[in-house]
Amino acid sequence: MVYGEPCVGEIRRGKHGGRVAVIEHVSPPGSGSPLHRHTREDEWFYVIDGELTFAVGDEVIPAPAGSFVYGRAGSPTLSW
Repeated sequence: MVYGEPCVGEIRRGKHGGRVAVIEHVSPPGSGSPLHRHTREDEWFYVIDGELTFAVGDEVIPAPAGSFVYGRAGSPTLSW
């Protein structure tokens, strides 16, 4: 579970020093992640279906299906 919603899978690999996790997060319409900040890990988001909007630092990024969004470690991030 991530933010109260089910995750389809998670993979962590030790060869990346614990800095890589792959999570498929299925969100119902109108949901997203609350404001958070990762201090050690960069974040990459890939939108498979539908559309999300991300705020990464001071930038607001509309992300339709097929979009990749990047959040550098230390950047405040949220989505809706």
